[in-house]
Amino acid sequence: MNALPSTFQLSVAEKLALMEQLWSELSQNPNDIPFPEWQRKNLAERIAELDEGRVQPEDWEVVKKRLRDRFK
Repeated sequence: MNALPSTFQLSVAEKLALMEQLWSELSQNPNDIPFPEWQRKNLAERIAELDEGRVQPEDWEVVKKRLRDRFK
């Protein structure tokens, strides 16, 4: 029997608190979190693009503003 309550029974605040608690616990041992091969390849490709000058990094504050404006 599952000892955890159904997430459908939790309020939004309770769900967020549960997510924060889970993330806090998981982040204590990041090497235990699976890292699929497709993500490794994607990351390697993105790093290569940066190293070879094919893409330019963007300022995080500029990106956040663009996303906030886009999803208002």
